[in-house]
Amino acid sequence: MNSFYSLKEIENFCHQSPTGQYSLVIDTMILAPFLIGLYDKNYLAQCSLTAGKYTSEDFELTTKILKYFRPEIIVTPNIITELYNLTDNKIVGQKFSDYFLSVIRHLRNYQEHYTELKKICGVDFNFKLLTKFGFADMSIIEAAKEMKAVILTDERPLYDMFFKSIPIIKFSHIKTESLQALLP
Repeated sequence: MNSFYSLKEIENFCHQSPTGQYSLVIDTMILAPFLIGLYDKNYLAQCSLTAGKYTSEDFELTTKILKYFRPEIIVTPNIITELYNLTDNKIVGQKFSDYFLSVIRHLRNYQEHYTELKKICGVDFNFKLLTKFGFADMSIIEAAKEMKAVILTDERPLYDMFFKSIPIIKFSHIKTESLQALLP
C-alpha cells in the first residue's frame, strides 16, 4: 500500500484522491498532544504527558500534515475513551477544565466512526491481532478500511503490521524527514 516518508509524499498521495483529499484517522498518541497544543502550544513543554516527548515543533508538523486531509478528523469511541484516560491526572486543576472544554469544541468538528464490537470480535476476527493491538487500535484499522481513510500514528508495531495493506503515516518518519530538511 502506501508508506510515507515526507510531506511531499503525503501531498502527492492526497492529490490522487477523487476528491483531492482523504479522511484521516489519528491514533490517540498523536491526537492527545495535538489537542493539548491546540489548547495551549506552550503547555506542551510543561504537561507531564508531553514534556520532552512532543514539542511545539511536533505540533506544527502535525498541523502541516493535517492540511492535506479533510478538515474533519475521524475518531472512534475507543479513541475518545483513550484520550480521556491518557490526559486525566496529567493536566490538573483549572487547566484540566479549560483543556477539556477546548477538546469538546474540537471534537464537535470531528467525525465519529463506530465499528460494532461484533465486527472486531466477529467470526472473521483474528485473535492474535486483537490481543496484540487491543480494541482501540483495531477500531482505528476498521475505521480506516471502512472509510478508505489514512491513519496517522507513531506506534511502530501498528505501522509495521498494517503499512502494506492500509495507507498509514508514521509520524516519526515525517519528523525525521522534516529535521533533515533543516540541516545544511
